[in-house]
Amino acid sequence: MKIPEIPQNESERLVALDRYKILDTLTEQVYDDLTQLAADICGTPIALISLVDKDRQWFKSHIGLDVTQTPRDISFCGHAVSENALLIVPDASKDPRFSDNPLVAQEPYIRFYAGAPLTTPDNYTLGTLCVIDRQPHELTHTQIKQLESLSRLVIDQFELRLKEESSRLLASVVESSNDAIITKTSEGIITSWNQSAENIFGYSQSEAIGKPISMLFPPDRLEEEKLILARLKKGERVEHFETVRICKDGSYSDISATISPLFDKNGEIIGFSKIVRDITELKQAQLELAKSNTELVKANQLKDEFLGLMSHELRTPLNAILGMTELLQDEIFGSLNPQQIIALTTIDLSSSHLLKLIDDILDLTNIAAGRLKLNFEVTDINHLCQNSLDLIERSAAKKHLSLELNIQPSLSTIVIDSTRIQQVLLNLLDNAIKFTPESGSIRLEVSTYVNNLNLSNWLRFTIIDTGIGFELEKFSQLFQPFMQIDSTLSRRYEGLGLGLAIVKQIVELHDGKLEANSILGKGSCFTFDLPFENNFGSSPATKQTMDMDMNIQSDIPTNPQVHPLILLAEDNESNILTTVSYLEAKEYRVCVAKNGREAIAFAKEFCPDMILMDIQMPEMDGLKAIEIIRLDPSLQDIPIIAMTALAMASDRQKCLEAGANDYVAKPVKFRQLVATIQKMLLNIKP
Repeated sequence: MKIPEIPQNESERLVALDRYKILDTLTEQVYDDLTQLAADICGTPIALISLVDKDRQWFKSHIGLDVTQTPRDISFCGHAVSENALLIVPDASKDPRFSDNPLVAQEPYIRFYAGAPLTTPDNYTLGTLCVIDRQPHELTHTQIKQLESLSRLVIDQFELRLKEESSRLLASVVESSNDAIITKTSEGIITSWNQSAENIFGYSQSEAIGKPISMLFPPDRLEEEKLILARLKKGERVEHFETVRICKDGSYSDISATISPLFDKNGEIIGFSKIVRDITELKQAQLELAKSNTELVKANQLKDEFLGLMSHELRTPLNAILGMTELLQDEIFGSLNPQQIIALTTIDLSSSHLLKLIDDILDLTNIAAGRLKLNFEVTDINHLCQNSLDLIERSAAKKHLSLELNIQPSLSTIVIDSTRIQQVLLNLLDNAIKFTPESGSIRLEVSTYVNNLNLSNWLRFTIIDTGIGFELEKFSQLFQPFMQIDSTLSRRYEGLGLGLAIVKQIVELHDGKLEANSILGKGSCFTFDLPFENNFGSSPATKQTMDMDMNIQSDIPTNPQVHPLILLAEDNESNILTTVSYLEAKEYRVCVAKNGREAIAFAKEFCPDMILMDIQMPEMDGLKAIEIIRLDPSLQDIPIIAMTALAMASDRQKCLEAGANDYVAKPVKFRQLVATIQKMLLNIKP
């Protein structure tokens, strides 16, 4: 016996067989009728529709044979499938391929076999329509042709079954869809209407089918149908078209429609399908979202206005407090005894702490709103670090803390926003001082390294202290706004918990990285890395210029032979008293204008060497006054410093755009102000 060969396309053939979902199904009259017809035409007692599965042949229909399947390796149909051709065996007992086959030697004692292949439209042979006799037999040419015709009818039934299944599936999808699915003729007459269409528009299927689709159109939308039809008749597809339609109860629904042309087999348009989604709730949600966004924008504006007002109202008295403190500390009103010096130091530290809290809140707000802009410049690394240590030296000395600076040799400059990076250093150093017990140590280290993954260069700043440390579980809290390591009522350390959040944001704005490590009770190590690709080096000329800038205050005489005249535009009496007292002590001449109009008039009358311009003043604000002064050719070269308690990110830019040469936020550090004045006056001397 010869075992049937396996076709080369066996795996694909089995997939094709499976797609018809017909194996092991119940008997069906249509197939039994075809099988009986084949037996009658060919004059045989047995006829089968045989489908060859992986290891068996299964009979969808069987006439004259009681079994429903046999093993594939003894099947006659297996040979027809492997050869993909009509197989006729006149006398199996004399055919060496089948003579010892169990189906020949035993029941059903097959002698004659003729099988026409069941070939799918994509040319896969699934099995045969076969006729069998227990006696040798011959078929006429006509019988063979009719058997082949019947085999094609079997495949047609398979295809019809497949299409019906697809139609049932499609109908199920259509009916279960949350979207309305509607079809209409080229003239706009509705031909199908699913359940969701009824849910959206209120019309039942019987009420809608046969009616014009225009019944859903509001009067002011009738022209839409003409425009849509014009596009569809060109074969175009209309996607996600948002409009409004009328429901049965007269209400309106917002919809999004996708409309496609339907073609017949000749490519002619015979109608259109429409998928409609009810977006009424979505539109309402969008309106509510837009309203919420408007309210949020307004709330954000009110918040900014409040912060600006808060900053102004707090900075104005602070300006007088810190200014007067500075005047007294410089002994402008007379010498001080030790108790007075201690008292003034306490006032200065407390006021400065309050100012830092205000600045931190404004910084965090500006960073969150994306308004903090960096001013990159070539910065001397050694000067940056040394200056930062100088600024915290007094605080460290009070706790007898040792300060150490280790900078890798050959490091010179880096391109950064030096003001903001110094803010980072001072914050980390202040924290180290705050959390380090007396007689401890703080070390600032600066070095470079190369990232081995992308070979990029980085500059690393490390602040190491011998302080109280923190639990590593609290690491994630460190850089969150208003979060502190010790947030209990009995906490020993003051502050709002904003500093490290600001530090993290500033470092990340530089495309840098911030890390922290600690051992509780032993100390902490904070590290931040900055990209170091733009290392400009430090030529002698650059170094000389930096040295000149650092020492500019000592190079300019504080008591020039001709005392410069400064016009102070300020409406606050405390600020006037403080500023005038300090400037006159430094031997400047001062005239005072109390509003913008006076400032313009006095500038024209006295032609001062310098103008210090407050911004918020009665009658005319400082910005308007600066703009008018700059329009006067005789005044346009006078340097103007804007001095204001407005300290939001945009305030500096507004002042510079109006024509100011520089900007100083209140409260003013008078030593710094005088240094700025001297530098500006030196630059304009002939």
